[in-house]
Amino acid sequence: MNDENGDIPTTDADVALWSRIRAENTIGDAVTGAVICRRPFGVFIDFGYGASAPALLLVSEMANPRSHRLDFDDYPRIGDSVSARIVHVDWDRRKIALTQNQTFDSVTATWRKT
Repeated sequence: MNDENGDIPTTDADVALWSRIRAENTIGDAVTGAVICRRPFGVFIDFGYGASAPALLLVSEMANPRSHRLDFDDYPRIGDSVSARIVHVDWDRRKIALTQNQTFDSVTATWRKT
C-alpha cells in the first residue's frame, strides 16, 4: 500500500522478498497459485510469495474471456488453484500481471493470443 506521498514503503523484508521474486521469475514463466482476493476487474493470486506479493489476473487475461462474457460468478473462487503465465512485472511499483490467454515465444520475445 502506498503512503500519502504515493511512495511504496520499503522494509528490509520487502526488499528481500522482491529480490527473491526477481531472481526466481521471468516474463513468460508459468506459475500456479491460490486465489486470495476477487475484484470486479480480476483476481489476485498468491503464487508462492504470500499476500505481500500477489499477482493480478485481469478478467481480459482469463482463459477464453472472449468465448463468452464472464460474470463475477464465473471468476475463480477464493482458494481455487489457478495456473497462468507472468506477462508483466513492474518492479518499481511491485506489481505482477498474469495471463491465461497468451503464450510467450522466448525466441522472438513476443506474446501470442491462444
